[in-house]
This record gives sequence, structure tokens and C-alpha cells, in this order.
Amino acid sequence: MRDIKTFEAFLLASGQTNLHIQRKNEVLLSLPDSREGAMHSIKLYRPQRRLARLKAGGLGLLVELGLHGRFLTREDPERRNAPPPWDFNYSPETVGILLGSSEHLIERAIASYRGADGWEVTKLGMGPGARSMLRHESEMLHALAAKGLDTPRCLGLHEQGEMTLLRMPYVDGNSLNNDNSSEAIDLLAGLIENVPQKAIVEFGEWKSIREALEDASGGREALDALSCNFLRPVIVHGDFARWNLLHRADGRLMALDWEWGSMGGMPGLDLVHYFAQEARLVKKLDSQNAIRAIEGELSKPQAREYLVQTGWGRNTIEPILACAAYKQGAHHQKNPDFLDACVKEYLARQQKAVQACSTVCPPPDSLPSPSLTYDRPPASKPAGNASRTGCRISVVTPSFKQLDFLKFCAASVRDQTGDFEVEHLIHD
Repeated sequence: MRDIKTFEAFLLASGQTNLHIQRKNEVLLSLPDSREGAMHSIKLYRPQRRLARLKAGGLGLLVELGLHGRFLTREDPERRNAPPPWDFNYSPETVGILLGSSEHLIERAIASYRGADGWEVTKLGMGPGARSMLRHESEMLHALAAKGLDTPRCLGLHEQGEMTLLRMPYVDGNSLNNDNSSEAIDLLAGLIENVPQKAIVEFGEWKSIREALEDASGGREALDALSCNFLRPVIVHGDFARWNLLHRADGRLMALDWEWGSMGGMPGLDLVHYFAQEARLVKKLDSQNAIRAIEGELSKPQAREYLVQTGWGRNTIEPILACAAYKQGAHHQKNPDFLDACVKEYLARQQKAVQACSTVCPPPDSLPSPSLTYDRPPASKPAGNASRTGCRISVVTPSFKQLDFLKFCAASVRDQTGDFEVEHLIHD
């Protein structure tokens, strides 16, 4: 069970008690008596819903006036051992802790305090899963810094027993508001890598997508169709949401929380996740309406340009399906209902495309008599004693990635019937 006291035991001094703020019968935020410490801690909490923002604003006002101690609860001091002897210096009386989201499967929290060289923020995680996650984030931060990207600086990774700490400088700023998606997409566009496209099945994320779709109703059919994509690798954030984007005082936008990041990852996942979090977590839309809302955002010029540039083209349901499957398969979120809705929508559109193709290209027995000469070239002289007529066909496809598949289909039909030829293939 999630309990903020677990994390307090690793940072608070022996006998120290913080002030607690509860939400849904659990302690969400632990604030120190120190006004300065509480001011830094309250800024870690960035709620997105209006009522929660109003409450957080009221709490911030109490802290600023130094009155939070009069209104918040304080539990009786517990007998606890002194915190572990961490190999960095900090002031325990300034420590504030925010409990991690209940949506995440790993028990974690984030803390702020005054360190030896200024204010710091630390991510804490319990257990082997958290240790692996924070080690990975530490490696990502170093790799991003080596590329000259504007990301948090890693001050150190520390481990004691089951607890792991990742230290970074405290960066002040405000979360991106929901009217500034243009800035978020600009940030993602800067993470597109200058390398050739590769098959979607070659990306590291494909394993999680495959596992999720193999367990979903109709997922295998969707998986086969999705596997035809060729995409351009990007730097993936992994949890690209407004509350993980910080507007700094100098106007620059910085992405925080790189624990699920990867180099050379699958494009589109961050873009879809950005709008999916807004639709599902903030607006609380049901699956069908969430899909419509996400597609509405992906259809806007800037997002559409990103999808075309990275290989997805103009088909917006495919990256939505890939993102939902990846989040489910990677165990980042539990969203089976949303994934099922994406699969059904994807397959329904595939079926409509097949029906549209059947309407444009009717079966042979519905065509006019061969004696008619519409679009039929003069019969060529057959080789030897064989008799053969040819039908010139031009195939126009809006997607370059379909060419090999169409050529294969044409060759298969030609081998079986002997009267099917493809004159040329065109793509836009």
C-alpha cells in the first residue's frame, strides 16, 4: 500500500513530523514547518483540474503567509530511526514530499529540500523496479546532456536498502497550460533524429505493442496491419504530458521526468500521449470520445506535419493504436478499455477501406463483356501457341509503404490467372 511515511523515514530527521495534506483517504503531500521549505514543496504539486488548482492556490497562499501550520494536520511523532547516512548534505527540516501518482505501478515520490549548493529536487523509489527505472533515467539525463539538450542535470544516484534516490537541481517555473500545445509539438519536432526510416517491428517499443495486441480482442489482425509501417526514429520522452513540461523564467520549455525515455525510439507515441492524457485524465472523456478528441488534435496542421515527417502519414488512428498498445504492454498504465476501443476503431476503418476498394474495383464478373474495348489495349501477339489477353492497370496509392504489398498482390494474381498486369505504380 502506498504510504508517504515510507519516504519520510528516509529523509526526515529522527522525531521530525511534517504537516500532511490528504486526498482520497491517503496523504498526498508532506510539508515542513519551514515556510521556505513548504513554498518549494507546494510547487511540486501541479494539478490539472480546475477545482484542484483552486485548492492548491489556497494552500499556497497559507504557506506564503506562514499560516499552514495552523490549518493542516500533524500526526503524533513516531519512533523512527534516524535517516540513512546519505552521501550528500541536505537540511532535513526543509524536506517536503509529494506522493507519486496512483496510476503508476511503481511506488515512488518526489521531494524538495535545501542542499549544500542550493535547492534540490529528488525522485525516490522503493523496490527493484524503481531502482531500475531511476538508473535508466540517470543514464538518459547524461545522454541528453551529451547531445546539448536542455534537460535537468543529474546530481547523483544514491541507493540505500530498498530505496533509490535520483538528485537534480530544483528548477522553478510553471506547467504548460492546455492552450500551448504548439510549443509542446515544437519541442517534439526538435527530438526527431536525422536518420533513415526503419520498419516499425525493429523499434524497441514493438515488443510491448505486440504483447498488448496479442491479448486484445481483434488485436492480432490489427497487429498484422500495423506492422507494415516504416518510421523515422526520435528521442522518446515516455510520459510527455503538460505537467511534465516546465515553462522556465527565461521562457524556455523544459521536459522533466525522463524515466521512460529512450534514444532512437518510436515516433508519435509522445505526441499521442500528450493529447490522450488531456482527454482521458483531465477531461475524463470515455474511450470513443477520447479517440475523437485526440484525432481532432492530430489533424491540425502542426501535428499532422510531425506525423508525416516521421512516417505515419495522415492516418491518425494508427499512432493512437500504437500508443495505447505500448502504454498497456509496457505496464506504464492500465488502459484495457481504451486499447479495446482503439482496436475496434482501427479494424472498422480497415474494413471500410476494403469496402471502398471493392466499390472502385468491382469483381471481374461484374465488368462489361470483353468484346467491349474500354481501357483495353490492342491484343498483343501471344508467344508460341499460348493465347493471352492483357489488361493495363495503374494503381494509385496515398501511402508509399503500400507499394511492396501491392506489387506482391499483383504478382500473385498474375501467376494464378495469367491476365493481370501492372503497368505502373504511383504514390504522392
